[in-house]
Amino acid sequence: MENDSPKLRNTFYLCLAMIFLLATGQGAFLFLIVTYLESIQKPVQMIGSAMALLSILEAVFVLISGFYYKGRQVRPIIISAILVQTLGTLILAGLPQFSGIWIGISLNAAGIGVMIVILYAVALERRPDRIHPGFAVGLYTAGIAAGNGIGAYLAGLIADKIDFHWAFLFSAICIALVGLAAGFLSDQVKRKAVSTTMDQTPQNAAGFDSGKPYVWLFGIVGGFAMSSIIVIFDTLFPLYAISKGLTLSMIGFLSGLKMILAATIRPFSGQILARINAQKVTHWGIGGLSVSAMLLPFVGLGAGLLAVIGLMGLAFGTTRVTTAALALDGSIDSDLVSRRISIYTVVLSIAQSIGPFVAGWLAFWADLSTAIVMIPVFILVFYAATLWVIPKLTLPAFVVTLRRSTL
Repeated sequence: MENDSPKLRNTFYLCLAMIFLLATGQGAFLFLIVTYLESIQKPVQMIGSAMALLSILEAVFVLISGFYYKGRQVRPIIISAILVQTLGTLILAGLPQFSGIWIGISLNAAGIGVMIVILYAVALERRPDRIHPGFAVGLYTAGIAAGNGIGAYLAGLIADKIDFHWAFLFSAICIALVGLAAGFLSDQVKRKAVSTTMDQTPQNAAGFDSGKPYVWLFGIVGGFAMSSIIVIFDTLFPLYAISKGLTLSMIGFLSGLKMILAATIRPFSGQILARINAQKVTHWGIGGLSVSAMLLPFVGLGAGLLAVIGLMGLAFGTTRVTTAALALDGSIDSDLVSRRISIYTVVLSIAQSIGPFVAGWLAFWADLSTAIVMIPVFILVFYAATLWVIPKLTLPAFVVTLRRSTL
């Protein structure tokens, strides 16, 4: 079959390997930014601002690359983005002064913003027919989660045993290897069309009428809430754990455990969606994320902490797939896939921009424990209120058009 050739399969699996390597390098980078700034005694609001800057710039480049990518010239785009991202990481490895930090963050954000869209689009365009689309998305997102987890753990270990410079260098090497792998990608392998994680029937497996224009908004709102909780936790948890006496290696292990559990459940999320309404799964996932974050200051450093991390990882892994499935509901033509990915990813990036900034200032004015508990409460209330309002809205014509033409 045209959409199941060995060349297509090899390119798809290569994309999965590339996203795992990229996520390993980026997971290490994100973990190191927070812990390094804390180690040089930068205030918590500055750490939050740095993470917010990274997310804002990432969102800008996600949007630009998503709307200009047309499935052509894959290798030059990837190699250029990887060079920029690697340079930004190397700056932090070699010149971790205050000015170098902001330059390094900016370059890293530009590179990862492009890569998120391009690799996702390339992988979906080259998905073999024998691989169910839901399983393909699960594999892709599992690669991201597993890479992030392993990268955070190894970065913490290297920073603990050697120093931060070598840990940043490890991150840069992982990212650079993606550029080398891009040399084996084909520019011409392309599907005629791809479908989303949802079945193309009027009443799909997730229990939604695909003709209702507000369906994709549930995925957008859920993605925003999910991303907000996760990025706030990832920003404040290392600082909280350091204040309780945990080593960088242990913090990296716990951060890695969360992402590994998320990666483990993601490929099976398609089977969950075949049996349970996707919106219900998303509700439980957002609830699980909120509760696990709120419990953190009350569980101590033993089995309770492991349980909280485990619940968060499983809830995150499932919700990441269900929100994407809802947001991308409908038929996807390969020429438009990057635009749809961009819209969803930009919403996640907006949450990742606002979250650390708010968390940093709230932790500054109150304390870490208060910020960790209160912010998930606000997000949960926002999520519930928004879901109640959306079906009652009379949506503008451009929103309906957006759903039909690009979502």
